[in-house]
Amino acid sequence: MTPESPREAGLLPAELTTEGVEPAHAFANDVRERLRGVGFSDDAIDDWSREFVAHGGAGETAALLRWIVAEERRHDDALASAAVSPSRGV
Repeated sequence: MTPESPREAGLLPAELTTEGVEPAHAFANDVRERLRGVGFSDDAIDDWSREFVAHGGAGETAALLRWIVAEERRHDDALASAAVSPSRGV
């Protein structure tokens, strides 16, 4: 896990519904100490939790942690792909 915000990981913002506010807060509180331990700021933890819920995430705290890792990996893979095969300009 890389301590970065969802935006830094290339995730476009999603709208959180009113119904999603409480679950997002609950997820953030459940993972806060663990993510602080690896360098995430409180703002980044809150942002990741809101994005997880806004993107349809649900279930246990472990699902949020897996989702963060997957989103960071997806972004890193896209960056690596772009570096290996640069677009050809005209």
